[in-house]
Amino acid sequence: MKKLLILLLTVSLLLGIVGCSSDPEENITFDKVTIKQDKGMTKALGEVTNDNSKDYSFFYTITLYDKDENILGTLTGSEPKLKEGETKTFETSTNETFPKYESYKIQIDTIVKAY
Repeated sequence: MKKLLILLLTVSLLLGIVGCSSDPEENITFDKVTIKQDKGMTKALGEVTNDNSKDYSFFYTITLYDKDENILGTLTGSEPKLKEGETKTFETSTNETFPKYESYKIQIDTIVKAY
């Protein structure tokens, strides 16, 4: 029994070290993101990757901040189905501009298994 407990603790620690997560949104990554402002619009585009072992659908929010980390506005988007291991381009826009924009953060708002 003691050996089994030690084995389970070791496996749990190893899974934590290699980054296995039961929270699927932690395995959705956004990369190569650019924010462009032109003609009264703000557009965000880039790539999104699903590193989960299942297909997922999700909604996301991109929050724009000024140099003092004050929120200026948001852009929202969705991915109807991102397959396991797949990378896709994404694009979302709003009819507003944010001239004092300095940085952004992306969060997944809702995520469900895709069928």
